[in-house]
Amino acid sequence: MRLFGRRRPDDPDAMWSLAQGVVDGHPTILRRKHTRRDRSRPVRVTVKLGVARPDEHGFPDGAEMDQLSEIEEQLFTELEQHGAELVLVITANRAREFIAYGADHEWLEAWGPTVLERWAEGRPGTGVEAALEPDWATYRAFPVR
Repeated sequence: MRLFGRRRPDDPDAMWSLAQGVVDGHPTILRRKHTRRDRSRPVRVTVKLGVARPDEHGFPDGAEMDQLSEIEEQLFTELEQHGAELVLVITANRAREFIAYGADHEWLEAWGPTVLERWAEGRPGTGVEAALEPDWATYRAFPVR
């Protein structure tokens, strides 16, 4: 079972930081990619997957952690195919959120529903959304030292 360390095999230079803390009263585990804001990617894309079997802290159990790791691998590939860069993975309050930034949002109309079809069953609170965020405020809100 792979917990929180993340390094893409085809991107050996990608570095990620890991942090733990409490956000809005909820235990939180955060992974943040070391990258710079890319002005050509002003659209924040959030894929939120609810945790089907949360533990007492709202985190997934071991089997579900493995499932989420497999989903993450697919998300990396699919987001990249659409020109989006995954930069944050936040696990807290019975959900895991994947935050990416892309150049546009048009592709989400076709892609977003496939995420729900594939991964929403048994996962309350699952969804896909996009917002114009050229300053990458969400990414910058989670500095990791």
